[in-house]
Amino acid sequence: MSYPRHILLIAFAYEPGRGSEPGVGWNMAHALARRSRVTVVTRDGVEWTRKSPVEVVRIRPRHWPESFVPRPGGSAWQLYYYAWTRELSRQLPRIISRTAPDLVQHLTYVRYWMPSATDSAGAPFLWGPVGGGEGMSDRFVESLPGDQRRSERFRSLIRSAWEADPALARTAANATAALATTAETATRMWGLLGKKVPVCPIVGLSEAELVRLSRVEEPADGPIQLLSIGRLIHWKGHDLAIEALAALPESVHYTLVGDGPERDRLERLAAAVGVADRVRITGWMDREEVLEQLASAHALVHPSYHDSGGMVCLEAMAAGRPVITLEGNGPALLTAEAGLPVAAPTRGAAIRGIARAAERLADDRDLRRHLGDAGRQRIRDHFLWGRRAEALEPHYRRALEGGRP
Repeated sequence: MSYPRHILLIAFAYEPGRGSEPGVGWNMAHALARRSRVTVVTRDGVEWTRKSPVEVVRIRPRHWPESFVPRPGGSAWQLYYYAWTRELSRQLPRIISRTAPDLVQHLTYVRYWMPSATDSAGAPFLWGPVGGGEGMSDRFVESLPGDQRRSERFRSLIRSAWEADPALARTAANATAALATTAETATRMWGLLGKKVPVCPIVGLSEAELVRLSRVEEPADGPIQLLSIGRLIHWKGHDLAIEALAALPESVHYTLVGDGPERDRLERLAAAVGVADRVRITGWMDREEVLEQLASAHALVHPSYHDSGGMVCLEAMAAGRPVITLEGNGPALLTAEAGLPVAAPTRGAAIRGIARAAERLADDRDLRRHLGDAGRQRIRDHFLWGRRAEALEPHYRRALEGGRP
């Protein structure tokens, strides 16, 4: 395989020992560093002690108050990231001149609708893999409760507004080649670039994580345990799983590991549909406690409305647990033959589909084992970090050749 000798990675989110986007930034950079020289441009303010072969350049927004760095996740954080991308564009030509990379790649954040390298000083620029184009159909959105419907409409409106940003247009014009994490994002990017964009998922696990999770044994006989892990926010779809539970036998139970603004509403919903005694919301747990929950679960339920990836799905697959997801989403792409994707033209259809999938798994131990074995094999074949780095090689070659397919 042939990789660029020196890759400059744009990775706003970049931290060791983390999941989600910081883990993507760190782990992909280090997987690539086994093949190429890697320099990472990341944000100021994050420190680590772990030794690393990766060179790091830190920048901070020039006009952002030093005394106010918002907490990740909120609206202020989105504005902070946007300000960081503008400072990136200002400093990047100078950084490229000093480091002389063969290729520049945007890695994190994984979102197509915010700008990145508007000028890569003549170096080939690979934009992505990026996501953010995922979303449920208009029919599904219209079937949601009022507050959720308004939130999803607002998300679509904001995304469309960002697509009109001139800086995003300059990013698209500067891209020698581009990659999307899902087909939905590829479609949105086609509108920006005027050409077809390949799909390439960007999440993965380490060899050590696979080995550890592979040791998770089959759960003991007893009530069927469904598990979800994640923030309790409306678009994660945990309310769908709770309502689906009401249609399942009383031997099926549901544990939700996480916390967030939707917790009270989910607890009230469980009581309203008569399953409060079969739903347990644990709050946040440390890593060891989460693994204990995974060991006692028969399947993971991950019914989010729009995810470009889903690290927790990979962890469940490595542990040999089938995954129930909604179709047309990043998690459904990751799980493939290791999961049961549910058609979701409307909210009601999604609830019924989750219930049917859970009932199939509850009644069929052989199916659970088959899907679990397929999940572990899929991780080995496609979703170790080394495999994700290998998957990028033909796209690097295409970028270096000027973006020819």
